[in-house]
Amino acid sequence: MTEKKNIGKEILHNSFQSLEIAAVLFIVIGMVIDITNHGNMDFTDYDFTRMALACLLIGPGFGVPSAIYKNDRLPLGIQVFIHMGIGCTVLLLCSYLAGWIPASKGPGPVIAAITAEIAAAFIIWAVFYHTGKKMAAKMNERIDEIKNSR
Repeated sequence: MTEKKNIGKEILHNSFQSLEIAAVLFIVIGMVIDITNHGNMDFTDYDFTRMALACLLIGPGFGVPSAIYKNDRLPLGIQVFIHMGIGCTVLLLCSYLAGWIPASKGPGPVIAAITAEIAAAFIIWAVFYHTGKKMAAKMNERIDEIKNSR
């Protein structure tokens, strides 16, 4: 299989994985809001559809640019800047269009919403980074064991 096909499959995999995370967060946060409002959520003018579409765009917004990590010539910091810069831009644009950023409530709530969303994105990134780093260390350890046993 060619490198292009592998990258394409990985982008697709990462996009679906990111979409799964976005969907789970959407559902869990929706449930928390529903419980907090005692079952009284008010959706008008396709609010729910706008929110669901935002969720469907945010997943690939983070998944597609994750292909940048395949470029070994770029330092990790630049890779993270590109990946998270694109992902967070998509996240914030979709959040604004979905109504998750309370623009009508003044700068305090807007800053709080933006900060919370970016913090959540970086926490998720950090979990994946550390998981991948642990897996790579275990793989390297196993390779060393195999080499040393010969």
